[in-house]
Amino acid sequence: MPFQPLTQEPEIQRRWLESGAFRAKRSGELLPGSKTFYMLVMLPYPSGRIHMGHVRNYTLGDVTARFRRMKGYEVMHPLGWDSFGLPAENAAIKHGIHPAIWTRKNIEEMKGQIQKMGISYDWDREIASFQDDYYRWNQWLFLKMWEAGDVFRAMRTVNWCEELGTVLANEQVVDGKDERTGFPVVQKPLEQYFFKTTKYADELLECLDGLDWPENVKTMQRNWIGRSEGARLAFDLEGGGQVEVFTTRLDTLFGVTFMALSTEHPVIEKAAEADAALKAFCDQVASVSREERLTSDVKLGHRTALSVIHPFTGDKVPVFAANYVLMDYGTGAVMGVPAHDERDHEFAKKYGLPIPQVIEAESEWDLGTLINSGEFTGMASEDAVTAMVAKLNGRAEKTTTYKLKDWGLSRQRYWGTPIPTVHCDHCGVVPEKAENLPVRLPEDVAFTGVGPSPLTTSRSFLDCVCPACGKPARRETDTMDTFVDSSWYWLRYLDPKNTELPFAKAESDAWMPVDLYVGGIEHATMHLIYARFFYKVLRDLGLASGPEPFQKLICQGMVLKDGSKMSKSKGNIVDPDEVISKYGADALRLFMIFAAPIEKEIDWTGFEGIEGASRFLKRVTRMVEDHLAMTGGDRLLADARDVPPGTPHSVSGQSPATSSVTAEPLPAKDQLSAEEKALLIKLNQTIARLTDDLERRYQFNTVVSGLMELSNALGDLPADAPHRSAVMQHALDAFVRMMSPVAPHLAEQLWSQLGNQLENRGLCMQAAWPEADPAFLEADEVLVVVQVNGKVRGRITVPVQAGEEQRRAAALACVEAQPHLAGKEIVKVVLPPGGKLVSIVVKG
Repeated sequence: MPFQPLTQEPEIQRRWLESGAFRAKRSGELLPGSKTFYMLVMLPYPSGRIHMGHVRNYTLGDVTARFRRMKGYEVMHPLGWDSFGLPAENAAIKHGIHPAIWTRKNIEEMKGQIQKMGISYDWDREIASFQDDYYRWNQWLFLKMWEAGDVFRAMRTVNWCEELGTVLANEQVVDGKDERTGFPVVQKPLEQYFFKTTKYADELLECLDGLDWPENVKTMQRNWIGRSEGARLAFDLEGGGQVEVFTTRLDTLFGVTFMALSTEHPVIEKAAEADAALKAFCDQVASVSREERLTSDVKLGHRTALSVIHPFTGDKVPVFAANYVLMDYGTGAVMGVPAHDERDHEFAKKYGLPIPQVIEAESEWDLGTLINSGEFTGMASEDAVTAMVAKLNGRAEKTTTYKLKDWGLSRQRYWGTPIPTVHCDHCGVVPEKAENLPVRLPEDVAFTGVGPSPLTTSRSFLDCVCPACGKPARRETDTMDTFVDSSWYWLRYLDPKNTELPFAKAESDAWMPVDLYVGGIEHATMHLIYARFFYKVLRDLGLASGPEPFQKLICQGMVLKDGSKMSKSKGNIVDPDEVISKYGADALRLFMIFAAPIEKEIDWTGFEGIEGASRFLKRVTRMVEDHLAMTGGDRLLADARDVPPGTPHSVSGQSPATSSVTAEPLPAKDQLSAEEKALLIKLNQTIARLTDDLERRYQFNTVVSGLMELSNALGDLPADAPHRSAVMQHALDAFVRMMSPVAPHLAEQLWSQLGNQLENRGLCMQAAWPEADPAFLEADEVLVVVQVNGKVRGRITVPVQAGEEQRRAAALACVEAQPHLAGKEIVKVVLPPGGKLVSIVVKG
């Protein structure tokens, strides 16, 4: 019965769902000694349609989940929705539709698309961060972290749009303007809520060594955390006060010729009050985003009337306001040593400042021996730092700093988790009581796109009572950064219906850490730093165990079209539904797996690759149908086509031979023909190779190539092989099971056709992954083709260790070749490298 994907794939998907085949067990249902595997893909944003990047990500995760189930693991494989964020709020402004309505519609569409692909998600564990039964726990965790001192309020410079009345993310600022409205954006200090990520800086750094993650991702995280060993040093300001700097090169102190301060530094802000030119420079810098300031090649400065006093020489050192120094980086002040720092050198040349050399080294930027450094001249750099700290007698100390900053989570938006605090005239900022959660987003808000957050327009939301004193108070109108939603979601999957806690520790202990996490490398720093931070906080709160949430990480490559990322603006989107409606889900899955190694990009060049995958699936179908026609299995199947699939149960330990529609057992090895032995050796080598590809190497594309090679070997088995029926049934049984993770719909159909469901063995996806038979992993004989004058005239088997003389003699004695040799002169016998061919040239 030919497989019709467009009609049969939905029916097979229905069977899976009705049988509960994807359901993950709760901790209390797991048997002692159960092997568990947590397969996780990154939480998607419900934009409305899935794209080919989603297809690739979800298919690769699904292959792993299905393989692990067949290997006897209890598998956790859930999906949900990262459904807060600006796109929904912008849609509300543009289309006059509430963000919740827009979000629910998008989720419904995307979920339907994903289900068409046959992804084996446990939909009973589905979550959506915009629902209050999820964001309630964001608020609960915020309160727990407040109690533990892991949340605080402080001033921070932000991207501020006065016309919109809100802070903007760096990604929303283009050329100093809001990308949507074009309104100007400036840098402005604002009081914000922060998570104390720096508390875990050392642990975040140290735990990287134990993670099975791509090295480039770990390097990016190390750089993001940015641990630096150095010293803090206070310079006296002429006229009173001090400026503190952090430097990793205290040994270059005698080379300081200027001091560069951030335009947001309190010293500069005070000076700008009496200096109009300085104020104008600061305003100019404030109109540029933080990222532009960090990455710009143009280093700008404004010389102030201020000076600091060199701590050893007593010289006056000029103070500049500079565009490349940020207040939230280090101390907001940099001592300029132009002879031994590339950036300082560029700045000094631009503004005509001295560039004295004070270190003698192989390169001007390296450690070495001090020169022109007073009493420290002649010392090695490391020794000089220790001596200088001692000499400065409390004005300097060795210390460690980090690039990692505390996480500012305040957003002046509507579509996010309300921060659960209130502002009381008597008590100040007060956390809400846990029993009053969730603090829900109100419906009575106005989405105008201008002015402050829509939450400020809702009296029902704003007016509240102080949890501490009971007097009238005003609710906080900032919402949480949406990265909070994705910083612990995988734990809510484990216990999504829990109304007492975000999740039970028993569930976390049963399933954590995540065994494999798949997602894009663009999340290497922010999300993956925040998620690791949150997990350590949860551990310290007694909710989780272990130091890290994700043991293995794979970052899949993007799907490109014509060499560029698919996007609506470029008009190069390929709709997965279009592909599935023409070729079926299995063909799309197969292409996505086979096109490239998981970490490499795929360039979509048209439907040629999909058509190739479809042809392969059709070839496999014909191969099974031909086998059934030869064995009579098609008649047995015809009698049982209305029998429903078997109920799920374990099949571990069952022999593939017991599932055959033919009763003929697989003969002993010494009873098999050479061709039959060669096929079974190829089969078992493929089983071993594919098992390693999926279990250890995570090389998905070679799984497909291995199946293709094996299908060719199956097709080469001669029709007159003495035990063809038993060997083919055995091999096809294993082949279909190995195909199940990558092309699960067709595998179910072929599994049924091969007669397995007639014996109530359940679905193919619930069958055991085949085990390689050691007796067939290495050949003791090799099949050699015998040619006479370039034409195949016979096949012989010789021992693997046979030498050239033995193979030559065996070929000349080949029974099938004798009619073509008799009475003819043998000109020569050629034995090409490889040992699998003997070519005889005759004359006459």
